[in-house]
Amino acid sequence: VSLWQRRALRLALHYLGNAADADDAVQDAFVKLYGHMTSYRADSPFDAWFTRILVNACLDRAKARSRARRWLLPP
Repeated sequence: VSLWQRRALRLALHYLGNAADADDAVQDAFVKLYGHMTSYRADSPFDAWFTRILVNACLDRAKARSRARRWLLPP
């Protein structure tokens, strides 16, 4: 985790623009990573696999934030 934490936070902050959301997305990505370690293929680069998990976590969080705004703000 310590090797990837800073890089992951920078990337998540780039995608989300909010430090709190970026922290949450990184935490989600690490949880997903550990939960799916058995599906990692050693013939592919680890950094590409982890980055894809992180980007998906960021996109999920951005979609959820967008949905929340749609329901909370009047038209």
